[in-house]
Formats: sequence, structure tokens, C-alpha cells
Amino acid sequence: MIGPLPQAGQRCPRWDAAMAGFLADEAAALDDGRHQDWLDHLHEDFHYEVPVPVVREDPALPRHSGTAVLFEATKGMFRLKLGRAGMRHAWADRPGPRTRRFVSAVRAFEAGSGAVRADSHLLVAIDGM
Repeated sequence: MIGPLPQAGQRCPRWDAAMAGFLADEAAALDDGRHQDWLDHLHEDFHYEVPVPVVREDPALPRHSGTAVLFEATKGMFRLKLGRAGMRHAWADRPGPRTRRFVSAVRAFEAGSGAVRADSHLLVAIDGM
């Protein structure tokens, strides 16, 4: 793991619209199968992690594991996986699933050192599920 998610500092409502627009464009690129467009938005040092959620009785305790992840990838790993999906012999993706991503409740926060953290909700709907 690279490290914990930056702590949410003070709310930055002035960034909400820009973050929501970026996340909507990202979702649209993925929904439309424009994988290269999506990859082009990622920095070469991009690192993606999905931490394991933890249900606790005390709401003050962290909601996610600090050590365990469900999924982890880099830009290079995504480039390799998405490159395979576009090949003629990628039979598992023929026909491809119809997927839609719905992003909502986007809120921006200061994260220190000039960084901004965006929190949002994501609903993924896959045809046939």
C-alpha cells in the first residue's frame, strides 16, 4: 500500500464543481469504452487501491483497513488489462458489458501541501446484473 487516504481538512466548496466535472468525464470515458482517454488522464505514478471496509460499533474508528486492500493497480497494470480487452481474441469481452457509472455527492476538502481530496459516491450498474 502507498499509504492512507489523506485526511479531509477544511471543506473547499469552490472545488466541488471542478471535481464533479472531472469525475463525470472519467465515468463517461469508461462507460463509452474510451479506455485510452481514461488512461491519458492518469499520471504515470498513479496508484489505485480499494481498501477493505471495516464495520465497527464506534463511528470514531476508521471505516477502512489500514493494511488490507481488495484491489490494487498501477497505470501500467491498467494499460495492460485494457489493451487486452481491445484485442480480437478477448472473447470474454464480446459482446462487452453495458456499464454505467453514476457519480454523486462530490465534496472537495483541503488535503495539505496544496492537494485537494475529493469524496464522492459511486454507483456502478452493469447490464444483466
